[in-house]
Amino acid sequence: MNICRATLSDAPNLVRLAHEAYRHYIARIGRPPAPMLADFTRHITDDTVFIAINDVICGYVVLCHDLACWRLDNIAVAPSNQGQGIGAALIRHSEFFMAKRGAVSYQLYTNDLMHENINWYRNSGFREIARREEHGFKRVYFEKMIHQP
Repeated sequence: MNICRATLSDAPNLVRLAHEAYRHYIARIGRPPAPMLADFTRHITDDTVFIAINDVICGYVVLCHDLACWRLDNIAVAPSNQGQGIGAALIRHSEFFMAKRGAVSYQLYTNDLMHENINWYRNSGFREIARREEHGFKRVYFEKMIHQP
């Protein structure tokens, strides 16, 4: 598996992968989750998007940065590739990238009905820092400290 920066030509494949990875949540939360509505062209242009390639794109992570902090905006692994450590590899790669830019921590949020994601984040070293409703979604906020290289 190789991890590299996404290019604009990858955007259609990221849209497809987001739909594959998140579509099973539609019935649970009553509408498409935010990652299914993401503008990947804008993310590739304005943010940092890494892709995991194993012959084809099998996972991605979107990192956003503003003056306040780094945020993991979205991470997904193709359902057929889940459980193979791809998400963990994307997290490690992202943390190394952020650490080289001086970050000591970063945050993310997920829908409170995405129990699998919440458990995965907890098991990956994130700690819950808040719960609140925004844009009609009940969200769980997490933070993780980055170990410096």
